[in-house]
Amino acid sequence: MKVALLSSSLSKKGGGVAEVVLRLGQNLIKLPGMEVEAFGLQDDEIEKDLALWQPIHATICQVAGPGFFGYSPGLVQALKKSGAQLIHLHGLWQYTSLACRKSKLPYVTTIHGMLDQWAIKNSGLKKQIAAAFYEKAALKKANCLQAFTIQEYNDIRQYGLKNPVCIIPNGVDLPENIDDLKKQDAPWKNIIAPEQNVLLYLGRIHPKKGLTNLITAWKQAMLGSSSKNWNLVIAGWAQGGYEQQLKTLARKLEINDSVHFIGPQFGLNKKLVFAHADGFILPSFSEGLPMAVLEAWSYQLPVLMTKQCNLPEGFRLNAAIEIEPNVESITRGLIHFFSKDKEDLKEVGMAGKILVTQKFTWPHVSKQMHEVYEWIIGKSTMPLNVIVD
Repeated sequence: MKVALLSSSLSKKGGGVAEVVLRLGQNLIKLPGMEVEAFGLQDDEIEKDLALWQPIHATICQVAGPGFFGYSPGLVQALKKSGAQLIHLHGLWQYTSLACRKSKLPYVTTIHGMLDQWAIKNSGLKKQIAAAFYEKAALKKANCLQAFTIQEYNDIRQYGLKNPVCIIPNGVDLPENIDDLKKQDAPWKNIIAPEQNVLLYLGRIHPKKGLTNLITAWKQAMLGSSSKNWNLVIAGWAQGGYEQQLKTLARKLEINDSVHFIGPQFGLNKKLVFAHADGFILPSFSEGLPMAVLEAWSYQLPVLMTKQCNLPEGFRLNAAIEIEPNVESITRGLIHFFSKDKEDLKEVGMAGKILVTQKFTWPHVSKQMHEVYEWIIGKSTMPLNVIVD
């Protein structure tokens, strides 16, 4: 079987979505009889990142017209000529959705949190127009929709879609050399003393991540004595001018000495920030299923996160401290986190490591996805993770 993995971006500009497509593809091709080709649109980072896709062949299609829509005149024909029996589309609201319909091939669409209420309201008018012209029809035409969580399944149904839905989470790679990584210098070696603790945020620097609330709450939490040896490290790629707004806010609140922006971290540097951090936080308003939380757990980090991260099992199993996406709740969560001793935090992190190992590894995820593909092309019966009502 050959599958075409399709995303608007296959580069670092695609953020967590591109990472999901990459790791899914690299695990799918390990399964017997599977061929995979990745398709994406041209952007200014892709030439640097193409080598990451080996041994998967990645086809990059040129874009014409406004970048936000991503119209690519050659994409449909490239998909048809690929020999793929099925397309797996990742993400909504761009020409890639329309291309799936035009290809006449069966396809699966992974929602990536883009139908929850916060996401729909963000740039709401544009999305209403897109839905009316192409997106809702493309979603209805999909042979199956992938939800990462039960909550995302509910969002799909609330949007009025009646397609079969497979509930399959994201995956993560378990690190094998954490002790070796800890022997190397932390990326913040020159700005944070070795005896200081680090609470890490890693991801897109975007308003939906709740970082304005986090920085404001950090100021309030810093008033307590138990917080004095903690630093907040914000690692990620900026979108628009939001990072500069956050830096201005940190200066205004006079917390520059404990809030540090270190830019995007990839490859070895990404492993190093997780290995050297003492905790992880995601105060997000909206997520599908955040890769960064799964990665933090894989490094045995205790996590603070909102219920909008759609990982309720993390709270049930004491792998995370729950916060709400507002200043007051984040402040309380930080103070509670800072008050815990190292052994307590280690237990929280270990619970996360166990959870990821049992449920969220890529070999487990890719096997489930392969079963869905085979069902769609008529090679097997419907898997148990597919809901049709």
